[in-house]
Amino acid sequence: MAVFTLHKIKEYAEKRGVSIRKLGSMVGLSPSSITEMIRRNRGDVFNVMKIAGELQVPVEEFVTFDSDEAWGINSSLKAIRDVSNKILGNSADSGGYIPLITFDLMQNKTLQELLKSDDLRIKNYILPNVPDSDFIIQMPGKAMVPEILPGDMLICKYLDNCQPIEYGETYLLEIADGQFIVRKIKPDDAESFMLFGADETNYPAFKYPKKNVISLSKVVAKIRLE
Repeated sequence: MAVFTLHKIKEYAEKRGVSIRKLGSMVGLSPSSITEMIRRNRGDVFNVMKIAGELQVPVEEFVTFDSDEAWGINSSLKAIRDVSNKILGNSADSGGYIPLITFDLMQNKTLQELLKSDDLRIKNYILPNVPDSDFIIQMPGKAMVPEILPGDMLICKYLDNCQPIEYGETYLLEIADGQFIVRKIKPDDAESFMLFGADETNYPAFKYPKKNVISLSKVVAKIRLE
């Protein structure tokens, strides 16, 4: 369960000399949206992360969790904050700095290119006590309900060609034309194909040629705002 203290947004903004209008332009939200978040004391965790980053304060100043369910994997959310400079490498090598990759950025570059990029639109976050990982994305659809809900933040580990695939685990699949989907990999006898399945029955399992898979990333944890 998330516990919000969003009234502090206004307090920190005033301390930094930042108006709500200016803060809105910094994080891509309208001033009225931020004002409503503060008034209702509730907001989307991505937006809270971005606001905390721009105000240079740990996100736990604005939202905390009263249990270890935040990650969905034996680890709790202690602090997330944005950093201004790009730090490459996985969370273990880079002191916990992990980039947030949005799907609009994925339309023109491969995931590997984005992870090596110095694109200033890519924000980096500190995620203490999180499993070894390389990036964060937001779940785009309903295929993995109820395990993963639309809007959940997925913490992922990019796999190279030498790393084994674990059947039954959840992966982010990158295929041609900038398409990304989240599915579980299932065992299959066909050597040249991979079998992908979903938890939601409206999304049938499908086979996809291995040669057309650009990359696989394992979902190692998630953040859910309830």
